[in-house]
Amino acid sequence: MCNLILSLLRDEKAKLDPALTLVYSKANNVKTEHMDVPIWLHKYIIGKKGENIKYMTQDLSKVQVDFIDESINVEGSPKEVYKACKRLKEMIDTLRYQVPYEEVEVNPVFHRRIIVVSDSKVVLKGAKDFLEPAKQRLHEIVEDLEAMVTFECIISQEHHPTVLGTRGSKKQNNSTIV
Repeated sequence: MCNLILSLLRDEKAKLDPALTLVYSKANNVKTEHMDVPIWLHKYIIGKKGENIKYMTQDLSKVQVDFIDESINVEGSPKEVYKACKRLKEMIDTLRYQVPYEEVEVNPVFHRRIIVVSDSKVVLKGAKDFLEPAKQRLHEIVEDLEAMVTFECIISQEHHPTVLGTRGSKKQNNSTIV
């Protein structure tokens, strides 16, 4: 398409107007829509092996859906972009209802002991009945971790057998050394 336009522009100035009209019509036929969607929903929208997104866009041949960080970009003809966005919004609303989600603040000091998705938040997902007890248990774990006293010391490698014993026989509770 671009080669055709370039050749028209180079060869004859009389064909400049139709070429520009063609360029403008193509430019006006492309619309981009940006949707803010939490990254944890992306995998549900895409589906296993892309099944969900393929199903949603199977009859929308002129639509491109891109998942970027905390957003989804939909690009294509205005009618198809509208349809795709409508379907995406319906699916997102359904997912937000079906998959409860909550973020819990956790001090970064404890990140190595808890799987953390973002800066200082732990993401909890699951059935509504289990979300609140899980959140309470997580707070209990964090309180226990805050109450712990940790001493770290560097022991040269030559003294490891003396401190740990043969095959770690003097080591207890995975953290306390006798």
